Amino acid sequence: MTRFTTLLGAALTLLLCAGVSATVLHVPGEYPTIQAGIDAAVEGDTVLVADGTYTGDGNRDIDFLGKAIVVISENGPEVTVVDCEGDSLDPHRGFFFHSGEDLSSVLRGFTVQNGFAYRGGGMRCDYASPTIAGNWITRNTASGGLSGWGGGIHCYSSSPRIEGNMITGNMASGPWGGAGGGVYCDYASPMIVGNTIAGNTASASGSARGGGGGICCLYASFPTLAWNRISGNEAYYGGGIYCYESGPVIVGNTISGNVGELAGGGMYFPWGSSSLIGGNTISGNEARIGGGILCHASSLTINGNTMTRNAVTLGEGGAIHCYSCSLSIINSILWGDSPSQIEVDGDTLLVVAYCDVEGGWSGEGNIDADPMFVLAEKGDYRLLWGSPCIDAGHPDSLDADGTRRDMGAEFFDQEDYMTLYLTPDTTEVSPGAMLGVTYTAINRWPQAEPFWVQTEATLPNGSPFTIIGPDQYTLPANTTVQRHLHHMVPGAAPLGAYGYGSRIGMPPSMVYDEDSFGFAIVPPPVE
Repeated sequence: MTRFTTLLGAALTLLLCAGVSATVLHVPGEYPTIQAGIDAAVEGDTVLVADGTYTGDGNRDIDFLGKAIVVISENGPEVTVVDCEGDSLDPHRGFFFHSGEDLSSVLRGFTVQNGFAYRGGGMRCDYASPTIAGNWITRNTASGGLSGWGGGIHCYSSSPRIEGNMITGNMASGPWGGAGGGVYCDYASPMIVGNTIAGNTASASGSARGGGGGICCLYASFPTLAWNRISGNEAYYGGGIYCYESGPVIVGNTISGNVGELAGGGMYFPWGSSSLIGGNTISGNEARIGGGILCHASSLTINGNTMTRNAVTLGEGGAIHCYSCSLSIINSILWGDSPSQIEVDGDTLLVVAYCDVEGGWSGEGNIDADPMFVLAEKGDYRLLWGSPCIDAGHPDSLDADGTRRDMGAEFFDQEDYMTLYLTPDTTEVSPGAMLGVTYTAINRWPQAEPFWVQTEATLPNGSPFTIIGPDQYTLPANTTVQRHLHHMVPGAAPLGAYGYGSRIGMPPSMVYDEDSFGFAIVPPPVE
């Protein structure tokens, strides 16, 4: 999602195109609008769009015409904007894929904003499966008639790859409610990978009734939802994710801070859904019923998840509430949910095994012990050395380091000689403000260990900038140390996406461990 990623993608795209003697068509240098560039392109061509804000006919309701081409910005979504200028009286969306496009039809590096349409306010895919990567899809609305479907992206009978996008602040609404504020899937099986899907809503005019603030899956949809951050979305049903008669695979996501006004703050699975839910961190979600997950007449396999700080205002089951379901929970942590972890009715077939459940739960291998999170108050639910969840999962399954499976979404990597965790105070900071980071260093050996620390920031243009070190330290035997540091963000720092990474080891080339996170420098708040 960074400009660096976009530039790298552009360079690779141009290199590949050069290898097959493809043409690069420049907008607006050679063609006045994006659509004009697409109209002139043939298979394998690249339409390269210069910085700017693109409006009006030819720069909205853009159609790939079924062509296997790449439409890409020169310098990323920060500076290349498709402004649809749509509203209820003059509806327009950004892009419409409906001519059998496949994954070789690529859209990369644009902000698509202010779209308005009945289905797919920002983009719509019907019987088409393009690649939509590295874009910012924001402030679009799906509304019209009685409902709106897919504020950001609408997928019908399609399997697009939706990867590395920022899908934020979109809405699906209507008198009968909206579905899929961020992304809507109907008989669709998209790959939704590595996106930030945040601050979207699915609602109804004058009320909050709507389904899937972040993502909605209906009617035999089988999407893969992997490694996304799904946070701060709202809906009446399923603040983060809503699945009806569908079978998504949901792995490796962070699903946090979503609100279901009635049901399923994090996720809601009503009526005939079947889902594998693995390796997710599900935290801080809220609803009246089913703070983390609500399941009704569906079948779920919940394997290796961390569920914490989810809450309900009716009944129990802050983490999970199920009725008339088949539910298997294994290798997971359910801790700190309010007012309790699990609530089920008598018609639910429930198996809980090799889990850490606060308050206890009967089942093979289950424990009731503080999981020892790194910094729960800052949303870091990785495990400290000494956690009772390490090597406590099912004995027939292994982690990637070859040791017995840990409980929870993220295992403690025992291949690392020493362990380093970085926990930011926030992932958004303004020029002139402070970026706070907590360093956690772990020496699990019976002797003191010397090591060096070096930290770099990655600028929006991809250049590294040294922040710390290399500085030398020694950590005593069997010791965990946490230090909180502040970095002043220069007032002249350009806005955009940055990386922050640190490594520990012995120079010149021995690395004991490393960790990193992304953050954004954004404009200061308006007073």
